[in-house]
Formats: sequence, C-alpha cells, structure tokens
Amino acid sequence: MKKTVKASPGSSPASSNAAGKSSAPKAAAKSAASKAAASKPATSKPAASKPAIPSKAVVVDVPSNPTGLLAAIKRGAMGKDAGCVRFCDRLFDRVSADDLAARASADWLAIARGLFELMQTRKARTPVVRVFNPELKKDGWSSPHTAIEIVNDDMPFLVDSVSLAMTRAGMTVSMLMHPVPSVTRDGRGRLTGVGEGRPESIIHLEIERLADAEALKQMQAKVLSVLADVRASVEDWASMRNKMVQIADELPMRALPVDEHRRNEIRNFLRWATDDHFTFLGYRE
Repeated sequence: MKKTVKASPGSSPASSNAAGKSSAPKAAAKSAASKAAASKPATSKPAASKPAIPSKAVVVDVPSNPTGLLAAIKRGAMGKDAGCVRFCDRLFDRVSADDLAARASADWLAIARGLFELMQTRKARTPVVRVFNPELKKDGWSSPHTAIEIVNDDMPFLVDSVSLAMTRAGMTVSMLMHPVPSVTRDGRGRLTGVGEGRPESIIHLEIERLADAEALKQMQAKVLSVLADVRASVEDWASMRNKMVQIADELPMRALPVDEHRRNEIRNFLRWATDDHFTFLGYRE
C-alpha cells in the first residue's frame, strides 16, 4: 500500500519530497502550498499616522519677529493710518520673540487695533482704563485671561505700581506690554498724530480671568485708584524733595539734642537722599 504524505501548511515541495513518497504531482503540491499560504491571515504594516490638521482656532502663520506683523498691518486697513503703523511698530518692538510665537498673528493684530482705538480720545491728566474678557466676535481675539489696558500720561512707577496692585489682589500677570509713543492731541483730547509730541504710557497686561462684570468693574476701580496715587506722588515729588533740601540747609541753625558730628551725619544723609536715592511718596510736618 502506498502512503500519501500531505504537505503541511507552508511546507515546500522539497520538504514533501524529503518525506519521500508523495504521489501528488508537483503542480498539485504547488497548488496546495499556494492555498495554505492564502489561508494565513495577512500581516499588514501599520498605516503611517497622518499629521494632525491644525484647528481653525490655532493660527498657522505665527511670525517669530515683528516684521511679519508690521507687513500684515501695512497691507490691511490699519496700514492706511500712518500713526497706527508707527504705534504698532513701537508696540511689537517691545514684545519678546517667545511671546510673539505663543500667540496667533491674527490675535496680535486685534490687540494692536484695540489699543490704538483706546488711544483715540483721552482728556488731559485723565487715564483711560479698560478691563475686559476678550471675545473673538467682539474683540477679534480671545483668551482664557482677563485683559487690562491703560492709556495715561507717561510717568515713573506706573508699571511697578500696577503690577504690585495685581500681586496684592492675588493675581499673576501673565503678559505685559508697555510701549511709550509720543503723541499729539487736540483741545478735546482727540489723537492727531503719533511719533511727535508728549510721551504717553500704553499698558496691556493679562491676569487670571475674572468671573463676572462686577469683578471687572472692581478691578477697573482698583487700577484707577493706583494711577491716581502714582500721579499724586509724581506731581508732588519735586516739592517734597525741595522740602528735604530746605531741612538739610537749616540743620546748622536748628537746636538738636545731638553733637556736631551727629548733626553733620544727618545733614549728609538728607542731601544723599535728595540726589535720586529716595522715592518720595509723602511727608508729615
């Protein structure tokens, strides 16, 4: 009796012949091998993952320096106002490359447009303060933060004082810009030019998002109060400094419970303090 050796799946005709006694023709062996191969599950290579398509909310064209932003402004409606272009040039020149790259170009243009609009009218000696939660539909940009924007006469201590007020309120300043353009205004406070005239302080800062309209209103009042204190200190600084100089000059004629050496020490200290080594905030008679 002849034995028929069946080819196991995946075995070649050579291995069947090695069993030595296959009566199946070579063609049949090849056919069996083909069928066995076909019965194996196909092993396919994993499909290459496609790069994620950026959401429309994420801007693709984010410039790493102010040049691209300024070029976009000049091409658009804002570019028709030379004063606006000068202001934006000053604004973006004060923003770090890291901050620029962290935000969409469309957002930067909307922020610049909003600041320039805020500058349009300001009465003499009166700051303009806006505290708001940016909305794309209303403001042209959105953010998880609350924005505070200030237009004011330029003077010392503004940024430090406002930043300190935010810290005392338990807020962290996540973004701060402070261009100081020179501007001209007419008798009604309307902006007539940028690039010449008196320097004005333009501040844009962002803090943790405030929940409601009442919180925004209270923050605006807090900022206005801080700005009023700064103005009072700065405007009274010269008279306070002069008062200290006067006291130093009068020390030799005053009766003091100290010896001459100690009197000279006090006098020298007062003169040192008046030489831009002291910030005058007030004094008591």
